[in-house]
Amino acid sequence: MDKRVWGIVVGVAWCLCAQAATKPLGKPSASDFLKLDVGVKSEEISCGNNPKWSYFVYLPKAYSPDRKWPVLFIMSPVGGNAATMDRYIPGAEMNQWILAVSVQSKNGDDVTEEPITAMVEDVCTRLPADTKRLYSSGMSGGARMAFWLSEQMKSKGFAGVLACGAGGTPEKMSSKTAVFGLCGSNCFNRWDMACTFKDLKNGSSRLRFFVGNHTWADAGMITYGMAWLNACTLKSMPQLNAAIAEKNRFIGLVQDEISRSAESDPEKAYEWAICLSQASSAPSVAKSPQLVALLKNPKVQAYVSAMKDVDQFVKRHFATDPMDYKNNNGTEAAKRDAERLAAKNKDTCLAELFTRMGEPAVKP
Repeated sequence: MDKRVWGIVVGVAWCLCAQAATKPLGKPSASDFLKLDVGVKSEEISCGNNPKWSYFVYLPKAYSPDRKWPVLFIMSPVGGNAATMDRYIPGAEMNQWILAVSVQSKNGDDVTEEPITAMVEDVCTRLPADTKRLYSSGMSGGARMAFWLSEQMKSKGFAGVLACGAGGTPEKMSSKTAVFGLCGSNCFNRWDMACTFKDLKNGSSRLRFFVGNHTWADAGMITYGMAWLNACTLKSMPQLNAAIAEKNRFIGLVQDEISRSAESDPEKAYEWAICLSQASSAPSVAKSPQLVALLKNPKVQAYVSAMKDVDQFVKRHFATDPMDYKNNNGTEAAKRDAERLAAKNKDTCLAELFTRMGEPAVKP
């Protein structure tokens, strides 16, 4: 090729590249999004904005790229992998949320914040994320990073945090952010979590204890926590056709959960009934026939009373100071209270929980 012609070609190509580089990017279309199989855990995905960070994704079976989807970002204290999402998948299907778990974010890493921000940016760029419905979750140090993410996105109205085994800093959080906490009865962070929830600004936040030490909650409790946060969001969504359809679908699924458990496990059915009431401010939902019927059940009445005792015990003995795992662990007063409440509530599913909460916390 003639040198002068070659020079013209190179010059034109350079101009086109320069124009492309300076042209503002539009919103990605469905064809631009990551092509991933639904209902299965993805392979490891490198962040396009910084390939040294990566994450795994789970798309619910109902996923399609032509609408926006809520996203739950997950952090593990030892670094995440595809299996980290297993306990969240039932909740992802029920609530129709995308899951994303960070690989590199973990305890003791000086750059633990950078892989999280890279993951969030990448997911929100390469998948149809509903940026008004972002959630975070994690266990231990991962829970602290879940709180941190909500603080960083405070101005964007971050929707919710599902924290397991560690607390956050309520004064830095938006009052719009709901929090659902899960903590082992003998977790050394039970004081930290109780103090966090005492100071949270969002009145819909809730702390639940389970029998165990410093560990993840099981899939059933995590599914319930995800549903609770979803109910809080659906309650405040504009009454547009799509939102109404989504809320009706969610209410139907929760009603199914209530019906399945009403006879065999009325305490569980009651929990789902109050989750249902959380999804709507309408008196007709809050006083649904299912809830009214359950409240007439003696087992449910005993359970409601026992749950009030749990809350009072936590306020009295755990919502004191986060450092009490060192300075005030397993006091005689707590043990006496726990034994008394275990005896009082011996016919409920919470009797063992009271006994364990009266014992010292276990540090890993």
